[in-house]
Amino acid sequence: MRKNLLVSVATLALGASLTVSTGCFNLGDLFSGLFDGINNNDDNNNNNDDNNNNDDDDNDDGFALGATKTSIAMHPDAALRVGSDIVAYGTGGLNGVDWIRPSANDTAGRGITNSSNFRSNAIAVGNQTIFLVDGNFQVTAFNTQTSGMMTISQSEIRLKNIPSGASDAGHIQAAGNYCVAICEETEVTDGVILKVIDMSAATPVVIPLTQNPASVAEQVAQVAITESGQVACATTDGKFYIYNVATPTAQPLLLEAGSAGIGDVQMAFDGTHILYQDDSGSPNTRIINASTGVITTLANNPSSLGVTLGAGSFGYFLNQSAADSNGSDFRSAIGTISGLPTITQGETGKFIDGSTTNNGLFGFGQKMCVTPDGKVWFMSGSRSVGSGEYLQISTGGAFETVKGDGSDPFGCPATDVCASNNTLAFKTGSGSNTVVAYKVLNTTDVVNSVAQRAKP
Repeated sequence: MRKNLLVSVATLALGASLTVSTGCFNLGDLFSGLFDGINNNDDNNNNNDDNNNNDDDDNDDGFALGATKTSIAMHPDAALRVGSDIVAYGTGGLNGVDWIRPSANDTAGRGITNSSNFRSNAIAVGNQTIFLVDGNFQVTAFNTQTSGMMTISQSEIRLKNIPSGASDAGHIQAAGNYCVAICEETEVTDGVILKVIDMSAATPVVIPLTQNPASVAEQVAQVAITESGQVACATTDGKFYIYNVATPTAQPLLLEAGSAGIGDVQMAFDGTHILYQDDSGSPNTRIINASTGVITTLANNPSSLGVTLGAGSFGYFLNQSAADSNGSDFRSAIGTISGLPTITQGETGKFIDGSTTNNGLFGFGQKMCVTPDGKVWFMSGSRSVGSGEYLQISTGGAFETVKGDGSDPFGCPATDVCASNNTLAFKTGSGSNTVVAYKVLNTTDVVNSVAQRAKP
């Protein structure tokens, strides 16, 4: 959800009031179609027009990604998650979860038994499994290939809590065949705080990581897991612990975050490094080597909002000065760990509409993700869809907008973007009337297309 500065560039420095924008989509247009303008059931082949603004800062109509906008409604505050050809989404403000398979061109949710029992903000997806949380702090594994469901006994997994926001730190986390959870040690039989659900066999297996990182679960703030089964855990006293499901009884590797501590932004872990925000008054985004414990404070700081990391490619948002924000949007910063200290950040004054901040800035947003293979970054707004919240894309250079369906001259309205290596999903629509949008990805093709577009 973006609060937009409705002022021209000339008045920006004078300070402006914040107003909530209502977005750009006509609600009557919320039907399935391709965002590259070739499948809106009106033979509107590429819309046969040119929405360039005839200036040096316009968006050249945007990158033609070809995402599909459905009429599948979801709650603007609910979680949106992707796996391997899976999109799971919350349907209600508190409860309700459904899912679709992008490769099948689904136009309606496929359904989950007793969906209304599951929290809409507490969803994790790994490969073909959707992990669900109910009001009793239990976890259920839903196999999308078989429609089989298994609810884990509270004696094995009883969650410490259910964070209120879909993007809050501390939720269950999934990758590949695994899902990791923080358990209330007094409620589970073995007293183990960290448990991993392994979906690699026909029957799910719960793996206890027997060496507790703290004496009580309340001291464990958040977790992350990789497809290979490495687990990172962050505690409230500024420590990281690294586990491996292959050796669940082994002592974890202890890494100290130092006096700056660990903040309350969900960390990102790619198995080699952890990207996190510290707990200082003006938080800094840092990288810690998961083997050596060496910490790198990124040169471009302080920072705000969330972080993303995949195969050594990272992204976060800057909050160094007033120039780093536009309403609720913040300037992006992306790079690769191997390429440090070089960081690419959003440019000042690159207006999406060519002349004002009303419709956002290139390289500014609220939500960012990088594909797990580290090849493609996506950026969007967050929660409900306001003006200036457009889907943006980068392969390591400057962000550019993605072409919309023609109903908005500046791009594809989008919030809460997320991506796996083969699936992209985001919310689109107008205001709180949000629907699911998706794209079957081939990251190599995207990289090649962006490179071709950049040629003179």
